[in-house]
Amino acid sequence: MNQIHAMRVFVRMSETESFRRAAQQLDVSNALVTRAIAMLEAHLRTRLINRTTRNLSLKEAGTRNLEGCRALLEELDHLESMVAHTEGDPSGTLGVVASGSLSLMALTPLIDGFRQVYPKVNVRFPTLSERHVDLVEDGFDVGSRHSWCRARRWSNARSRPTH
Repeated sequence: MNQIHAMRVFVRMSETESFRRAAQQLDVSNALVTRAIAMLEAHLRTRLINRTTRNLSLKEAGTRNLEGCRALLEELDHLESMVAHTEGDPSGTLGVVASGSLSLMALTPLIDGFRQVYPKVNVRFPTLSERHVDLVEDGFDVGSRHSWCRARRWSNARSRPTH
C-alpha cells in the first residue's frame, strides 16, 4: 500500500469518523482501511486516532496530519488535472529553423495554418540559416533544409531524352 493511498484513506476516515463508512465510500474492505491507518501511524511513529468501542476522534497529531494531508492531496489532484489537460491541448513554444533558400512568403501560410489549429502554441519562427544547424543543441524542435539543383543541358544530342 502506498503512502498517498493511506493518506486518502486517513482523510476519508477522519471526515466520516468511521472505519466502516470510509471503507464503504472508498469501495474497499474494512481491513484495508484499518491496515492503511496502521501503516500511516507506523510511518509517522505516532498514534493519530483515539479509538474507543463507540467512537473515533483525532489526537493532536492526527489533526495536524489531517490538515497537511488535505493540502497535499488537493495540490496533487490539481497537478494531475493540469497534466491531464495538457495532453489533449498542445501548448508551449515550437522552435522552427529553415534554410535561407525558403522564403517567408512560402512559409507564412503554413505557420498561419498551424496557428489556427493549435492556438496555444507559440511558434518561434522564422530562423533562416544557411549554416548546418544541430536541432537539439541549438534548441529547435523542427527544421527544414532545401537544396535547389540546377539542371544542365545535355551537350550530346544523341543522349538527350526525347519528349
